[in-house]
Amino acid sequence: DLGKCGFKVDNNTALKWYLLAAEHNNPVARYILGYKFMHGIGVEKNLPTAFTMFDKSYNGGYIDAAYYLGYFYDEGIVVKEDKHIAHNYYVLLAQTKHPGAFYALGVMYASGNGAVQNIKRATELFEAARALDHPEASKAISRLQKNGCINITNYLVFDLLIQCASRRSIRRKMTELNYSVIRTDD
Repeated sequence: DLGKCGFKVDNNTALKWYLLAAEHNNPVARYILGYKFMHGIGVEKNLPTAFTMFDKSYNGGYIDAAYYLGYFYDEGIVVKEDKHIAHNYYVLLAQTKHPGAFYALGVMYASGNGAVQNIKRATELFEAARALDHPEASKAISRLQKNGCINITNYLVFDLLIQCASRRSIRRKMTELNYSVIRTDD
């Protein structure tokens, strides 16, 4: 099995080098190990170790680790659930244009869990996440639209262009959404 660069993949050797780099305070290696321990990739799943690795990575200067620290606090995994701390990590990371941070903040503002409910702000955050290709952002905006939280006309044209490949499918989608379809000669 060849990796992205054409070299043979050797997960055991890679793990050995990540562990060695982490012992030498490499924050990126600690981040990668945190991810591996969180998901059980090449190691036994160990959430306390994952949290420790993310924490050391973040404190070593690797800002992306803030996402997983926020997630652990948001969900109460290993640490006591603390939406305020999670929110702070997500806000910090959102300053770097991290799509996951925008999405997580959007969820907090949409639900009112971790932030004062603000659908307009949630929509803006989901839009920012969608612009950065977050895989769930469009679905979140659609859920807000379906629940009547936001006016679909603000997003209809953009969503239709994304979702529909042809004029016929645009008309079909508009019909599904109970919009009047105006016939044109073209």
